[in-house]
Amino acid sequence: MFGWLFMLLAIMFFWFMIPDAIGEKKKKLIFIWLSLGVVVFILGSRSVFAANCTDLYNYYRWYVRAIEMPTSELLQYDVMEGGYLLLNDIVAWIVPWEYFFFYFQAAFCTGIMFWYIYRNVDNVFLGVLVYICFGPWQFFLTAFRQSFATCICFIAFELIKKRKTKFDLIALGLIALASCIHTTAWLFLAVFIIRYFKVGKGIVIFSAVVAICMTQVIDELVAFSNETLGREYKAGAYYGNILGGLIPILIYLGTFLLCYLAYRHRDDLDKYSLEINMLIFGATLYLLRYNTHTFERVSHFFTPVICVVLPMAIANQKKPNERKIITVGCVVLCCALFFYRAYNQIGIYNFHWDLPV
Repeated sequence: MFGWLFMLLAIMFFWFMIPDAIGEKKKKLIFIWLSLGVVVFILGSRSVFAANCTDLYNYYRWYVRAIEMPTSELLQYDVMEGGYLLLNDIVAWIVPWEYFFFYFQAAFCTGIMFWYIYRNVDNVFLGVLVYICFGPWQFFLTAFRQSFATCICFIAFELIKKRKTKFDLIALGLIALASCIHTTAWLFLAVFIIRYFKVGKGIVIFSAVVAICMTQVIDELVAFSNETLGREYKAGAYYGNILGGLIPILIYLGTFLLCYLAYRHRDDLDKYSLEINMLIFGATLYLLRYNTHTFERVSHFFTPVICVVLPMAIANQKKPNERKIITVGCVVLCCALFFYRAYNQIGIYNFHWDLPV
């Protein structure tokens, strides 16, 4: 557990110790790079057994196979997307060290998400904290394929926001690339529809209709997911921690309330309307997790926008005193949730040199 706590405390230390006198832009940039360094070190240096599931060890084994096998033999495995296997093969050819892929995944995924936060959030400290404590960070710890696919989709997302044909075409190419790594990434195409909605009843109705339609073909979706992900999900029942699912739902509801308080005037919504709509859509899909775990995984393509939506909803609160109180409250809740998850869910931290395979 020490490794996880060190990471969070280091991030907080960086923000408060970097002097404001150097200027806001320099402080943000230095903070992002220092935080990226410590996150990559902690995630990359962990043992393959530093998780409460076997996923991490399985991804480790695939990289070892990529080091040892010729490309033609590696790509014969049909239990995993060819794009992910090819990525392993390319990285293994460059750095044939069995633990390197952990560092590579941490650097790529954390780097993309921090880049997204840096581009869109005024208070990058709060954005990074939300990413670590409320956002997709915990999911990315063991979901390597979907983490790569999601981050590629978020590069596409920044292009989709430009609303220009040439950028849309590039975004389509990136989503296609992401789907080669994780098949369900093609669902991110929904963003092309979501961007035409205004924040309000329309996006809620659209999200509900999509969710209802997906429940009508739940058996087919679960069968497809099991084949794609190598899982044994079941439809019609949820086997898991009820509280674990309730916490994100409460966070999403709290975020929507802050958005309502911050953006009462429609003019204020222009810049972040797409992110808010994405969160509404993703949260609606997340609610279906109690039917099958498949929907929770699908929602993770959309809900990472909370790293921008929540900090900006706080930053746009009208009264300075209320804004300060909400910011402090958010930081406290972030830390409390991180400690809870580190102790109860994430698992004991071990360095790979202390607990080798």
